Amino acid sequence: MGLHVRDHLRLGAARGPAASARHLHQHPQQATFPGMAVRTALGGRVKRREDPRLVKGQGRYTDDIQPEHCLHAVFVRSTMAHARLVAVDVSAAREIPGVEAVYVAADLRFESETARPRMCSDEVSFVGDLIAVAVASTGEAAVDAAAAVLVDYEPMPVIVDPEKSDSVAFEFDLGDEGALNGADVIV
Repeated sequence: MGLHVRDHLRLGAARGPAASARHLHQHPQQATFPGMAVRTALGGRVKRREDPRLVKGQGRYTDDIQPEHCLHAVFVRSTMAHARLVAVDVSAAREIPGVEAVYVAADLRFESETARPRMCSDEVSFVGDLIAVAVASTGEAAVDAAAAVLVDYEPMPVIVDPEKSDSVAFEFDLGDEGALNGADVIV
């Protein structure tokens, strides 16, 4: 069985500093077991089967798959940590060629309400909060439309100390306790 690196160092230290340094740069022997082929990628070349295809420009990526009549969406997100939305102007974005629609919270009706709105209408709570979504026939048009959305913010105080925060991100309603009363087993 081969020696581990630290064993080489121990043996080398017993023989003196020059022997230690010499052993530091030698690879330890591989431990082999009867009937077992040892294969390792360490210290050897790994043949990458995908390289020729990628080098020739023949790679296929998720963005290359374009279903028929596919639309592209790009989200407009808050650049402020906490602010009131004074105005969101999407008129210029809607005029860009290829843009199918630009939606803000007032344009969408959700089937169920959550504790936290899916799209902000009055106030943003963090950088990246969702304000609008631009939908277009090409990805480029969707990006241009999202960039054309003008958002007017009124900054609000930001709480960065968790000790000073008294807000609850979500309030959970765990359902009806009556369902447990009739159960044979409660885990």
